[in-house]
Amino acid sequence: MSDLIFSLPHETYFGVDIANRLASIILQHGSRVLVVTEAILYERNTIEKVLELLEKKNISFIVYDEVGPNATSQAVEE
Repeated sequence: MSDLIFSLPHETYFGVDIANRLASIILQHGSRVLVVTEAILYERNTIEKVLELLEKKNISFIVYDEVGPNATSQAVEE
């Protein structure tokens, strides 16, 4: 039986207008993404705008929006 290798490389981006550049950044690494966010970002349509940009670039996504404010390591475990 062959070995299973699971790698989780990561990059963090900050900057002006980063949400509009997000799809291009993701496409450098693949075509699927996990979006982890706080539910409050729905109130200003921030998440909807990001998801629309991903859909336009045919990027598949899963949204986890149950992270609360000031999340602890327990939230990560859940």
